[in-house]
Amino acid sequence: VVGIYEAVCEITLANENEVSDVPEEYKTMITKSLSGILKHFSAERYRLQSQGKDVASVKIFASILKNKYDDARERAAFLEDYLKNRAIMKSDDSFYHKMLLEYFTAVYYYEKCFDSYGSEIEDEDTLRELFSHNTDAYWSDVLKLFLIKADSEIDGDTTTVLYNTLLSFGITEYTLFFDAEKNLICHKKEALTALISDILKKSAEGIYPPYGPLFWYVSEFNLYEEVIASLDALKESDCFTKALALTRDVCWIFGHFNRIS
Repeated sequence: VVGIYEAVCEITLANENEVSDVPEEYKTMITKSLSGILKHFSAERYRLQSQGKDVASVKIFASILKNKYDDARERAAFLEDYLKNRAIMKSDDSFYHKMLLEYFTAVYYYEKCFDSYGSEIEDEDTLRELFSHNTDAYWSDVLKLFLIKADSEIDGDTTTVLYNTLLSFGITEYTLFFDAEKNLICHKKEALTALISDILKKSAEGIYPPYGPLFWYVSEFNLYEEVIASLDALKESDCFTKALALTRDVCWIFGHFNRIS
């Protein structure tokens, strides 16, 4: 999914490195910074729209550019016209493709949360703020794109750290995560192990009803093999015996006898 979005964005901005109809004083902004500006703009617009605010794009561009350029307002007006003339933005200030707004927003947050090597979480506060929208349907596509983007950039160990960090924020609704996992390619196993281990542990410890979330998610997303594999992560914990019993029960109730045997 992310690969398709990246290809579309690359095609959309393909000619921006060799502009010929841009005033000299604006060329560097277009050839070197346009992608970054669009990511920042998208994240800010998405945030404002989620709050029911309709702010003109030129004002958002000006606020982004003001820390770098003295003529931020003029540049913002030029940039807005430039994007509309390139059929990237429409006359109503929206992107021609809604996915551009969602994808650029997701990438903006990814680049802010992780270091340039994708080897560790650099901004946990931003990660916490972003996933505070976990149950907000408006943000669901951005959050899923964020997780898919991260999967394509970080390694397995960092994937485990990412999901354990997210779960440490007190998230108790996992549906968005499991929906995103369908599109993970690189580190699906690590992500699922972290998620199921968390649900299994909390079910065994009585934080969740014994036959609550564990039974819903395992059956809904067909995660029987994964829940058995996740037992390994709990072998040294005090709740292992209870976790094993719950795993046996979920497989028995839904008819997956051969798995638990």
